[in-house]
Amino acid sequence: MSSSALELLRAASSPAAILDTLEQTLLEQQDFHRWFDARMIRSRRELGLPITQPTSLRDIPEA
Repeated sequence: MSSSALELLRAASSPAAILDTLEQTLLEQQDFHRWFDARMIRSRRELGLPITQPTSLRDIPEA
């Protein structure tokens, strides 16, 4: 990530704004794997889940 992108992240006013900036930057760089990771972080945050905990299929309850 470029230094200008990092400056944009530092200037963001909220966690949602940070994620918006990060996602936009990753899309512009066509870094889709990391963009997906950023989207997962957003979803985990919105659901009140820890954003740093690794996801495992064992953590998903059976239907």
